[in-house]
Amino acid sequence: MTVPFKFILKNRLLKAIPSLSLAHYRNLPRFKFLFLPQIISVLSKKCFTSSILLLLANSTLAPEVLTDTFKDYWFNGKAEISTYSLRQARYGEVHEGELVHIFVTEEFRTDRQVKKESNIPGPSVSVLKLNAIRRFPTGLYDYQLMSSIFTPLWENARSLKFTLSSQDWCGQSFLQMNLRENRWEVQSRSYFEAESDQNFDLKYVLYEDEIPVKIRIDPKSLPTGKLEIIPSATYTRFEHVPFTVLTATASVTSCNNTPSQNEYKLVFDNGRTVSFCYQKNFPYQIESMREKRMDGFGKSRKMLETIAIRKKTIHSDYWNRHHVKDLPKRRQLQLR
Repeated sequence: MTVPFKFILKNRLLKAIPSLSLAHYRNLPRFKFLFLPQIISVLSKKCFTSSILLLLANSTLAPEVLTDTFKDYWFNGKAEISTYSLRQARYGEVHEGELVHIFVTEEFRTDRQVKKESNIPGPSVSVLKLNAIRRFPTGLYDYQLMSSIFTPLWENARSLKFTLSSQDWCGQSFLQMNLRENRWEVQSRSYFEAESDQNFDLKYVLYEDEIPVKIRIDPKSLPTGKLEIIPSATYTRFEHVPFTVLTATASVTSCNNTPSQNEYKLVFDNGRTVSFCYQKNFPYQIESMREKRMDGFGKSRKMLETIAIRKKTIHSDYWNRHHVKDLPKRRQLQLR
């Protein structure tokens, strides 16, 4: 059963709304929700954009999202860090590398779309943030890509912001998407002449890079069937194709006949396929990710598969573990 839910947020300016910091989430009764009709009109006077109001008004909160198990796992003052062995398709070959997923809850200012770090009053929501770091060499030189995505902790909630930075020995590229009104506002910066500096809008549809976060919050919210979707920024960066809305067919099946895992699969109309295998039960750990597509240039172009398989997961307040004595934690994660 899903309970109608208008919002859960922190805004000290509104006396009618409880102040819900990350710590308060741990103490919420399991089925204590707010759904006051007058709340939208009040919020509209407190610097909330119409896009955030729409998001709040249309959101629902699954009861299991705020179970004690959920709160104990995601609001314990630590991040979840997982390492994956990576076989990355690039230049018509497959290269060994590693992928790191860092999931952590934090407060996110909805007016400025940044992490809330001060006591300055301002509207904010609790989000699950994913930092994904992908590293691999291609022969002599290296690639490193890092993305961040911020998703409110509601069933069916859509992400508010995404960034990607890409570095290799040729140069750097950067992309940022922000929810504005009912669209994605996109800023793209590249060292390639044909791409250069671009600013444009995209339809507010599902974004491929938010799928891992949606799986971790509530995989039942994943859409199936024919859908519009924005492909991963990593894919468009490597292929040098326009960053735009595409069409794909999504399905959920058993992963390799493993009873404990499901597979969420996307088949794009251009022939590319993407899949995520994850545990059926909470905390819905993502065990592997795969992408099949044409890769390479000229005569070397062929169908190749990129595969990431989970190696190790730990929980840590990593932001406090920056001393030489903390280096063994890297070995524990089997980092290269």
